[in-house]
Amino acid sequence: MVHSWQWGALRGVTFEFPDVGSHLPIHSHPEGEAHFTFVRKGRLRILRPSTQSEAVVGPGTWLRFAPDELHGYEALEAGSKITNVIY
Repeated sequence: MVHSWQWGALRGVTFEFPDVGSHLPIHSHPEGEAHFTFVRKGRLRILRPSTQSEAVVGPGTWLRFAPDELHGYEALEAGSKITNVIY
């Protein structure tokens, strides 16, 4: 499930990963689309190939992704949910 939203000057998108292994593939965003990711539910593997790192994160985790930074997400629990706040 994908839900785009806007609240005043803030905008973003919420993603729900229905199954273990559901993912958002490695991608980046253009200048002007840096974002924070807030993990709302479940556990996810965060992939950052440019730094050759990955992390497992859970509810309450905040992450920051700069423009042009490669990143991706993989659900480790069904029903995991993130919200991205673009700034």
